[in-house]
Amino acid sequence: NPPRGSLPRRGREPSPLPRARAMDAPPAKRAKSVLEELRKEGLRDGEAVLHELPAFARDLLAQVRERFAFDTLEEADAAFAETCTQESVEEARECARVRELIRFMRAELDGACRRFTTLEAWLKLKTPKVEDGNNFGVDVQRQFLSVVQDYRNYAYKELCALKNHSWNRAVVSESMERTVTEELSECRKRLDADGTPPMADEHCGGASSSGQGVVTESTRMVRQNTNRAPHVTLYRRYFKDLEVEFYFKLRHTARNLALYYMNAYDMFEKNWEKVLCPRGQSMSGLMY
Repeated sequence: NPPRGSLPRRGREPSPLPRARAMDAPPAKRAKSVLEELRKEGLRDGEAVLHELPAFARDLLAQVRERFAFDTLEEADAAFAETCTQESVEEARECARVRELIRFMRAELDGACRRFTTLEAWLKLKTPKVEDGNNFGVDVQRQFLSVVQDYRNYAYKELCALKNHSWNRAVVSESMERTVTEELSECRKRLDADGTPPMADEHCGGASSSGQGVVTESTRMVRQNTNRAPHVTLYRRYFKDLEVEFYFKLRHTARNLALYYMNAYDMFEKNWEKVLCPRGQSMSGLMY
């Protein structure tokens, strides 16, 4: 029996696994090895994309000047009025110029999404361990990351919105169709038993003496595209305005991408110490 007034003994509790031993276990070592490979790859790709941003902006602006030839609304109106003919509106033909610009912008927006996503991963790998102390540099780094994420979201949103132009054209084309009701009378005759046609009136409305004459009447709904209605001129003008508006929207989006490339690198250049070393670690081995 334990001495009087002493606490009863408990079974020996297992000591907690030391932190070093837990991180030195084989699964942890394998995970650390894979993570280190991914970290090196992410840092390498991120730095490569970061320093190419000014070149991306320059090349994109050159493409904008080459592909978007119309600077004023009057020039675009005159050019698209020639392509938005009555036949093209009735058949909902796509404008070749706009279609080519859509292909160009789809490739540019997809590339922007990939670049900003790579840059976002690079910044997250540069984030220091969470701890107390000087967090001013961490806040600057976080602000830069937020800007990069906003640019990435903008590029993705504009990429998804490219399909809306085709939808708008389809809606206008469908609204040009009108519903026409046609009354059709169909007469079918069956021969009598002796091979002679039954007696009926000239309109097939009567019945034969044997009651075998058959008259059927059907009604069908026909949707047809009318090209003689007065509102076709208004639809043609609306089609032209859709093309002009979308043309300038694509140009605005391309210029925005070039501006975002420049802004992202300019922000990094002005705050590179805080972005690379948020807490003022040793500057050896860095890019600058």
